[in-house]
Amino acid sequence: MDSAKYTTSFWIKVIIGLILVIGIALLRPPEGLGTASMRCLAILAGVIYFISVNLLDEYVAGMCGLVLVSVLGVTDFKTTFSGFSNSTWILLLGAFGMGGILSSTGVLNRIGKAVIGRFPDTFRGRVTALYLAGMILSPTMPSGSAKGIIMSLLSTAIGKEMGYKPKSRAATGLFIAGWVPVGVLGIIFLSGAVSGPLLAGLSPKEYLGEFTWTKWFLNSMVFGIVMLVGCYLANLFLYKPGPDDVDEAIKELATRGDIIEGPMNPKQKISILVLIAVLLMWIFGQQLHLDNGVIALAGFVVLLIVVNAGKKAINTMLPWGTMIFCGFVLSMSSIISAVNIDKWIAKVVGPYLIPIMNHTGLFLALLCIVIYIVRMVVISQTLTTSMFFLLLLPVALKAGINPWIVGFACAVPICTWNVLPQSIPFLCAYGAADGGDYPSFPRAVKMSVFVMIWTIVSLWACIPVWRLMGML
Repeated sequence: MDSAKYTTSFWIKVIIGLILVIGIALLRPPEGLGTASMRCLAILAGVIYFISVNLLDEYVAGMCGLVLVSVLGVTDFKTTFSGFSNSTWILLLGAFGMGGILSSTGVLNRIGKAVIGRFPDTFRGRVTALYLAGMILSPTMPSGSAKGIIMSLLSTAIGKEMGYKPKSRAATGLFIAGWVPVGVLGIIFLSGAVSGPLLAGLSPKEYLGEFTWTKWFLNSMVFGIVMLVGCYLANLFLYKPGPDDVDEAIKELATRGDIIEGPMNPKQKISILVLIAVLLMWIFGQQLHLDNGVIALAGFVVLLIVVNAGKKAINTMLPWGTMIFCGFVLSMSSIISAVNIDKWIAKVVGPYLIPIMNHTGLFLALLCIVIYIVRMVVISQTLTTSMFFLLLLPVALKAGINPWIVGFACAVPICTWNVLPQSIPFLCAYGAADGGDYPSFPRAVKMSVFVMIWTIVSLWACIPVWRLMGML
């Protein structure tokens, strides 16, 4: 940690955090909880606090939390570190690994450029192409940051080719058209966002049938269609080019060579075949009796052999910090269950929340609004989704609501960018657009506000379908 951070403010935050942790741990356990439960709640509160005030990175706070759980004897070793030995963590390892290798070979970039080259050279045509390219790339990896960077580079090159001025409405519109399919709509694919596998790992075993690749897509299809159509139309309306958006000098400097490349090399061809095979096996995994994690890991191994990435490349391709924090979240789910906190939450909070959950539309709207507010303070999308899900899961089960719906409803509202540091994936995509100098952030916020409103509408559109499917 940088010594410049050791200010008075820093130490005040540390002291507050320690008081919070120790204070909760020493509280007299309420009926239904024991000493181990209070220690677990104290550690969990501490992890959330130290991440929220930016004192510790997510993965560091997670590791500290698990060490404390083990040292304080909250649960046994196997339960404490169970998150690193289940299928979900293996799925994330394989999916992140495949995404990193596919990105390094240039395959994903080529797919996007190939799609874009087939559409008219107009604002509407390019926006349509970017949405289609983004939707094709979305299920290929869970990393929103990686996909956002790829689409940002594509949209910036296209904007320059069309002569759009930096910070103009049209330039920002193309950036948004590249971002929305991967940053907002990736959640409709199990493999398209970290939240998908993570929620699967946090759910009861009897509901894991809802978390196969195909079932996840079918459950979220209505949301995806409504969200896609709404965002696409809003993109065209909010960012329609004006007469002052085009600079012919920029257009003359850009070349078609930014969009068209030569033939694929053998590694790229094999990588595409592996990607197609993995996606097909994810789709038909239930019929083939293959676990999603095994499929992802197998694809990763094959790509490692084909591409011969090397140790150094693997260390940079895999987001180990995210992997460690996901392992912490998955472990915490087992720990919470082992010390009966989930049963206690259902008993204490259930009588107040169940009546609201029975009015599904009201519950979904309120949940989105609360998460929007929390996300203004808590930067971590993974932390927000997982903690809300863990808190609501026992109550949802008692109310007779399928856990998938609650998990999905916790995952979709996190995709906002009302302030620049609010979303790390968005920040990565924004920074990739000429260092943030090409799109206009104030203009981009307009789409964030629309996404917040349209997310609730899209969830409401799902309610009749979820009822027909027997999930409500």
